[in-house]
Amino acid sequence: MVPVAAWWLFSAVLIGALIVTLGLRLPGFIHHDTSEVVMWGHSGWSAGFWKHPPFLPWVSRLWFSVLPISPWTLALLTAANMTLCAWAVWRIAHLASGGDDEAVGFLAVLLLAAVPFASGMAVKLNHNSALISLWALTTLTFLRALDQPTLGRGALFGLAAAAAMLTKYYSGLLLFACLVASVARVPRAMSFYRSPAPYVAVVVFALAVTPHALWLLDHRASTLGYAFASTTAAEALTRRGPAMALSFAVQTLAIMLPMAIAALLFRRAAGGRSSGAPHRFEREIIILAVVPYITTILLTAGLNMRGAIAWAMPLFVCLPAVAAARLGPSPWQPLRSAAWIAAVIVAMVSVGGQFAMRSALGRGADGISEPRREIAEDVTTWWRATTAKPLTLVAGDQRLASAAVIFSPDHPQAWPSLSRFMADWIDPAVAAASGYIALCRPQDSDCLSTVRRHGAGRELACPMRRRVTYLGSTGPWFEVTAFLVPPAAGSNAIKSACPPSGS
Repeated sequence: MVPVAAWWLFSAVLIGALIVTLGLRLPGFIHHDTSEVVMWGHSGWSAGFWKHPPFLPWVSRLWFSVLPISPWTLALLTAANMTLCAWAVWRIAHLASGGDDEAVGFLAVLLLAAVPFASGMAVKLNHNSALISLWALTTLTFLRALDQPTLGRGALFGLAAAAAMLTKYYSGLLLFACLVASVARVPRAMSFYRSPAPYVAVVVFALAVTPHALWLLDHRASTLGYAFASTTAAEALTRRGPAMALSFAVQTLAIMLPMAIAALLFRRAAGGRSSGAPHRFEREIIILAVVPYITTILLTAGLNMRGAIAWAMPLFVCLPAVAAARLGPSPWQPLRSAAWIAAVIVAMVSVGGQFAMRSALGRGADGISEPRREIAEDVTTWWRATTAKPLTLVAGDQRLASAAVIFSPDHPQAWPSLSRFMADWIDPAVAAASGYIALCRPQDSDCLSTVRRHGAGRELACPMRRRVTYLGSTGPWFEVTAFLVPPAAGSNAIKSACPPSGS
C-alpha cells in the first residue's frame, strides 16, 4: 500500500469513527465525563485538576483553540483519538512484520475495528478512552527505541510515556510492563541498556511530569485521593475482591472475542494461510498486554478494588498487530471484502444506535434524558435579557454546569458545586462581582444552600422544567432550580421575570 493509499485508509477510518461516534449518541447528549474534560480545558493550562492529571484537558484546550466548541467538533476529537490509535497499531504491525507486506498493516486496522474497546466503547471520550491511542503510541515508540536505541527514539518514548501517565496513573502498569519487556530477550536488552535511549527516555519523562508532580505537592495529592476513592470497592463489597477480579478477567476476554472471530474468518477467507511463526516483536507486545492485565486482576483481588471494565480499554489494543503479523502475507481480495463488510457494520451500528438512544430516552435513562442543552440555551437567553451581557459563568450542579460550557452559545466558565477545591480557576470574589447563573436539582439541598450562601440575598431563584424530544420519543420532565446572581454593580436596578417553564 503506497502512502497515498494510506491517506485514503485513515481518512476512511476517521470518517467511520465519526459516523459511529455520532450514531451512538443523541445530538444533545454528551457524557458528563466528556463535558468535565472540556470544562477543565476551557479553564486554562493548569498542571492538574482535582480528579485527574492534565494531559487530556490540555488536548481539549488546544483542539478548541483551533475549532469552535460544539458537539460536532467534540465528536471529531473523539474520532481523531480512535484514528490515532489505528495509525499506531498500523505502524506496530509494519514494524513487527519487517515492513515486507503492506497488507499486514491494513489487516491490523481491520482487526482493530473489531475490538469494542477501540471502537464502540471509545465514543465516550474520557481518561480511559484516551489511553487507547496513548498506550498504542507508547508501545510503538518503545518498540522503535528497542529496535534502534538512538537518542531521538528514546526521547520520543519518554514523551509518549509521560503523555500516558499524565492522562491516567493507571499507565504506570504499562511502564512497568515496558521494563519487563525490555529484558525479555537478553541480546536485545544488552544492546538497549548500553545505548543512551533508555536513559534519555527517563530524563524526558521526568522533565515532562515534573510540573504535575509539583502541582500534586501543592494540592495535597488530590488526584491520588480521588484515584484511590474511585477504585476502592464499596463497603458492602469489601470481601468480594476475588469475585470482582474474576468478573473483570472474564468480561475483558469476552470483549476481545469479536477480534478473535474476525481473525479466524479472515484466515479462512484467505485460504487458511498463516505464517504460523512468531514475529520479531510478538513476545514484547504480548508482555505489554498481559502484564498490566494480570497486575490489574491481582490488585483487584488483593485490594478489593472495583475492577471496572473501562480500565481494560487500552490493555489489548495492540494485539491486532500480533494477529495480523501471525496471519502473514495476505491476498488483497479478502481484505477488500472485509473492508466493505466493516463499512456495512458501521452503518448498521450507527442506525441501530439512533433507535437504541430513542428507546433509552423514552425509558428516561439516566443522563440521556437530562435536557442539558435546552437548559444551557434557556439560561443564556435569560441572562442576556436581564443583564445585556454575555454569560461568563455557570455554577452549581457538576453535570449541568460543565454541559453549559459546551451548549451555551457564550461558552462560559463552569464553577462546579461552587467549590474552590474543584475549580481553583474561579475567584469567588470576582464571581460575586461579575454575577453568574447557578443550577441545582431541587432535591440537592447542599447545592441550594451553597448558592444561597454565596448569593447573599441577591439571587433570583426560578424553577424550570424541560425535557428532551428526539425521533418522536420524549423523555420525562426534568426539573431544575435556576438562580440568577446579578453583577454587584447596579444589581438593585435589575428586575427580571423567570424564564417560562415547560408545559
